[in-house]
Amino acid sequence: MVDRNYPDKLRELIQGPSDVEWTYEMRRQCQEILPRLYLGPLQASKSLETLQSLGITHIVCIRDAKEAFSVRPRFPEHFQYMVLDVQDSEEQNLIRLFPKAKQYIDDAIAQGGCVLVHCNGGISLSPAFVVMYVMQHHGLSWEDALHLVQNRRYCISPNGGFLTQIKEYESIYKATNAVAAYPQQRVFSVRRKRSEEDDEDGMQREGERTKRALVDDDDDDDAMQTLVVCVVGVYSMFLLWAIAQERLSVPFQSIDGTSSDKFHSPLFLGTCQSFLSCLSALGYILLRRKTGQTLTQTLGLTDASKHIANGTTNGSATNGAANGFATNGSAKSNGHSNGHTPHTHDTRSRNKSLLLRYFQCAVFITSAAPFGFAALSYITYPAMVLGKSCKLVPVMLMNVVLYRRKFAAHKYLVVAMVTLGITMFMGFGKEKPSKASKNSDLSAYTQLIGITYLLINLLIDGATNSTQDEIFARYRVTGQQMMFWINLFSTVLTSIISILPLPYIPVLHPSTSGTELQGALEFIRTHPSVVVPLAQFALTGALGQLFIFETLQHFGSLTLVTITLTRKLFTMLLSVVVYNHKLTPGQWLGAAVVFAGISVEAWVKRKDVHAKRVIQEKEKARIKTL
Repeated sequence: MVDRNYPDKLRELIQGPSDVEWTYEMRRQCQEILPRLYLGPLQASKSLETLQSLGITHIVCIRDAKEAFSVRPRFPEHFQYMVLDVQDSEEQNLIRLFPKAKQYIDDAIAQGGCVLVHCNGGISLSPAFVVMYVMQHHGLSWEDALHLVQNRRYCISPNGGFLTQIKEYESIYKATNAVAAYPQQRVFSVRRKRSEEDDEDGMQREGERTKRALVDDDDDDDAMQTLVVCVVGVYSMFLLWAIAQERLSVPFQSIDGTSSDKFHSPLFLGTCQSFLSCLSALGYILLRRKTGQTLTQTLGLTDASKHIANGTTNGSATNGAANGFATNGSAKSNGHSNGHTPHTHDTRSRNKSLLLRYFQCAVFITSAAPFGFAALSYITYPAMVLGKSCKLVPVMLMNVVLYRRKFAAHKYLVVAMVTLGITMFMGFGKEKPSKASKNSDLSAYTQLIGITYLLINLLIDGATNSTQDEIFARYRVTGQQMMFWINLFSTVLTSIISILPLPYIPVLHPSTSGTELQGALEFIRTHPSVVVPLAQFALTGALGQLFIFETLQHFGSLTLVTITLTRKLFTMLLSVVVYNHKLTPGQWLGAAVVFAGISVEAWVKRKDVHAKRVIQEKEKARIKTL
């Protein structure tokens, strides 16, 4: 939300141009973010004619060291260059490098120059620098600075680590401004003996100035507490969910006691769970609804900052007047009437794009489950479990392939260790001599079909998680807002499939007799004992999803999948303590590998936190010297 205390011109600057329709080709071009400050990709820096037509005089070339051969100064005889070798990973410290870049940009503009800031793609690395520059240059919050840049170059998506540093830099630059605003005469005047009252006032002022600079200590503690709550929530809810799922897989006695039958309506199960998940997300959102928010704003559809800055809410003149802003048709409405703000088109475009992303996730989720069920008809259950233990790999792969994300080197190591450890833990377990002997005689061709279905299931799951990461990176939504919309679309999709008498479709709709909804309702009528485990399955799944999407929002899909994969491992380790169950040496070794991978992640995080606190202490020391 744009700060109401901003001057009108600054609010208009944040909102950006209203007459620009973003197209895919514009990703390869540069855009003017502020007067004489442009942002773009490497492609924009390759055209001498384009650079000269824009009046570019200075270029900030930000690159990963391994890109030095391709990302380099192209026309050193025509422009002045600053080259920054910056690793494009979430662990890279941008705050340390930013002051040098800011000084260069300030000096260039002060000399009447025009600056282009670019990296390879113009998506994550260079936008992070420009957002920090805009934030400090205009004294904005990090959200409004990101909003300003994104309204001009729509495709930017700084990675999670860069976004965290952008948030941190807001408190750092404000603390620096507080230092600069400190009365200079008190620094250079003849020092007198300080009284106790002076000390008390000084400590109070210092505390106010350093409060935001040191807020990250609390943020780190809050993040750890949030992670613990999410882990406990996921483990507990899905432990109960697994119990209900197992109960639903066994036969239920009919109401007349003459027969026992299994419940064969997996699509109906998914519909029940997605419907309850949608309701639980909606309830959570409404309970945390802020005063004055419309329902569309609460659900994350309307970009409230644009409407408030224009003096209206959803084109309502009444709301605009109530908030103390110009109503539609007044002088301050920029000549736009008919209940439309200058940025109505931008808001509709954003909402349409966001809803399409939600629908995409719903389609992925709806289509992934049938492939998982179909795979079990061709491969053994232990093989299915082993395949699922490798889920971290497709999640990371689809992040890289679909959205060109880059991860820190240690992330690949952690994924490899956790995947290997889980695979060993599941693979070296003692198999029960049940139907495995029958399945072991499956032909190679049959197993190939099952493995193919399993791979499709894993790739679709990876696409789902990576798309959810993309939504959080591109749009300012909460986990519960995403949960509501995805489950709403999933409920609609599965309901349509359940109601329509669809023809035979391999995997997706293997049944040809009647509709699935009719079969499910008839089974519930004749086997009422299925109602309790069905309700438990849907309810625990819905509550568990609250923790799932909270984890996604704050920690990303890799952390979420790590939590879900290690759930069974920790459950079995707990059974060793409680019930004295025995694990094979291979399982102990697998558990050790998993814990080693988690320890690597924790060590790197702790190292980063320590580095941030060193920076904060230095900033605190600077303030104390006054």
